[in-house]
Amino acid sequence: MKKKESTDLEVKVVDCSKLEERDLNKVLGKIFEEAYGSAEDGSTTLQKPFVLII
Repeated sequence: MKKKESTDLEVKVVDCSKLEERDLNKVLGKIFEEAYGSAEDGSTTLQKPFVLII
């Protein structure tokens, strides 16, 4: 039997239903900026897993 590992998960919920397009773009940009980063070789890498539900 595999032992369950404890993980720290961060969940962010943002209600975008009343945002205008430019504000929604800012929110999405921030989400992707936090999730992705640059590796030493200049490539873009996923820094942490995320789920985006639209």
